[in-house]
Amino acid sequence: MSRKRSASHWLEPDPSWHPEVREFFSRVAAHWDLAQRPDAVALLRTACDAKNRALEAEALLRKEGLVLRTAKGTTRLHPAAKIARENAALFVSALREMGLE
Repeated sequence: MSRKRSASHWLEPDPSWHPEVREFFSRVAAHWDLAQRPDAVALLRTACDAKNRALEAEALLRKEGLVLRTAKGTTRLHPAAKIARENAALFVSALREMGLE
């Protein structure tokens, strides 16, 4: 049995997001009348999801390092570096689309 969530839950930050991302969402949501702008809500949530993934990837890179040693002894870029880079770019792109550069 699934619980239905109210439409207003989209206007609240995701509790699983990093505190910095939740604060950002709340600041932007307070500035805009998001209830009247469903397109902006979707973009803001996309931006926040991307920022959260980038922060998670950066935390993993701090813990494990930027390069990994393979079983054959060579080094390669940590996959989290690509995740961090792509999601940082997605965050900036979503901000531009929202006019928040």
